[in-house]
Amino acid sequence: MPPDDGEAPWEDAVFDPMSLHEAEFASRWLLRKMWEAKGLLEKARDAEVDANAALKDARRRAWYDQRCPKPERGGYTVADREMFVENEVQALELTAELAKPAARPPRIWSGRWPTRAWS
Repeated sequence: MPPDDGEAPWEDAVFDPMSLHEAEFASRWLLRKMWEAKGLLEKARDAEVDANAALKDARRRAWYDQRCPKPERGGYTVADREMFVENEVQALELTAELAKPAARPPRIWSGRWPTRAWS
């Protein structure tokens, strides 16, 4: 921890002053970017939820499929049944896994304010 000499660390900082127009422009730009990010996150969330629902539905249908092996003594094992179910839902598992990273928030801040007029 730096020694406490009574001086605030930001006293030597240099800031570019903004006019009221520039501040309003930056505020609107940031609000628009946040609104766009919110929409992207909603779409990604919906895609992920839909993919997981489809996966669960396909897994449920595979369990009750006529071709699904029924475990019994001297016949099919639980591992055979699980392998059948996994083979049936393999494509949907990939879809659900690919939908997960899409739910990460997009980067909206580049580190500097825009320079063009807001449209």
